[in-house]
Amino acid sequence: MTFNPSSNFSSAITYRNKDVGLNTGSSWDANLNYRVQRFSLGFSYSQDTTTLQQLLVEQGFFLRDASGNLTGVTDLQDLISQGFLALDGSGNVIKGPNYNNSQLVLNPFDLVDDVIVRKRASVNLAYQTGKSRFNATAFNERRSYELRVGEDSAYGISGGGNGVLCLD
Repeated sequence: MTFNPSSNFSSAITYRNKDVGLNTGSSWDANLNYRVQRFSLGFSYSQDTTTLQQLLVEQGFFLRDASGNLTGVTDLQDLISQGFLALDGSGNVIKGPNYNNSQLVLNPFDLVDDVIVRKRASVNLAYQTGKSRFNATAFNERRSYELRVGEDSAYGISGGGNGVLCLD
């Protein structure tokens, strides 16, 4: 649904009821924007659902250095060329001659086999003068789990600006 009562105000609200697939249920998305001459205010809300399996597919492999820091590996060929992994005669990925499970990490996070519901809300403010622009954003994100007890929550704020400063 969109609602635009004036040229300064725009909004879009979406509701989805997913009855097919692994991630069923309802979700909402909303975007509201109000603008006057030099000032704009925006609000957005989104809700999505994912599973542990989807996160693991997106996550891939990580390499741990001597200090314990993890670096994501996006190219499987890199792991094969370094000898961490190899291909057998059928083209399946197997452990390579340099495989070391303390260096090559598949799951560095404390994830459980679960459905994760993510809800995120943010507020955006912007102000523009003749040659300068300033903005600020604040957000709150909450994750709840279908099987695991508890909820994760994160808050954040950011801001910035650019422009010309004239000193006499």
